[in-house]
Amino acid sequence: MDKSPASRVPRTAILTLACLFAASAACAQPESAQSDPDSSNKSSFQPQPGEFRLGAFGLSTTSANSYKGVDGGMKVYPWLYYRGDRLRFDRNDLSYTLLRTESWSLAPALTFSFNGYDSKDSPFLAGMTKKSDSVMLGVRGEFEVGWLESELYVAWDAGGSGGAVAQFELGVDAPLGSRAFAYANLGATFQNGRYNNHLFGVTAAEATAVRPSYRPGSSITPTAEVGISYDLGSRWVLGLEVEYQRLPRAITASPIVGRKSLTQVQFGLAYRWF
Repeated sequence: MDKSPASRVPRTAILTLACLFAASAACAQPESAQSDPDSSNKSSFQPQPGEFRLGAFGLSTTSANSYKGVDGGMKVYPWLYYRGDRLRFDRNDLSYTLLRTESWSLAPALTFSFNGYDSKDSPFLAGMTKKSDSVMLGVRGEFEVGWLESELYVAWDAGGSGGAVAQFELGVDAPLGSRAFAYANLGATFQNGRYNNHLFGVTAAEATAVRPSYRPGSSITPTAEVGISYDLGSRWVLGLEVEYQRLPRAITASPIVGRKSLTQVQFGLAYRWF
């Protein structure tokens, strides 16, 4: 999931993600004959090699947007997921594993972070220049020991700011019986000053009597995430995920930011194929 503060998903993203998935699936290489140890257990919700999911998820953005006056409420979006031998797509993230062993992997990744805004989104943003969404080009490294997993993602924004982001997560996952699968992650996101200025800065030309000019520096945002998935049988699956971010001073000091923390809740239903 996208970890950038003030993330949102515009309607135009639905078609973009669908086209991206279709192209990536068409280029996917056939699955290797060797599969993961649990791949024979089709009742487990844990994603299997060669699995494709299609469904919808509800995204509660009531407190998941940091900009003043922006309150998205509940929205429904496509849930697209594919996991091949090397190619993987999950909602807004596309990656291809180049190097891997039993305990670690390295993959280039393309991620869409729908965190831009328009001056019409809120009265507090009136007069601000429209900010484009981020298209992140980066490299993701994963390391796994038993149930303990870690991930480092370093990326450059090619779509809007030209800034840089680094994300680190440490988490655990475990089956809960034969049908449920739970996970929990703790992490932190580093954003450099250029990236933050694109999203939260206010130029002298945009400044008003109640909105002074502001140029943020770099920041580190701590994050926490818990989720559970449940196999309903007949290939139908449910997913619930809650994510919390504590925004740092560099972001909350911006005159266009109205919250000190973000909470995002997602609930999804999908049908899966192998």
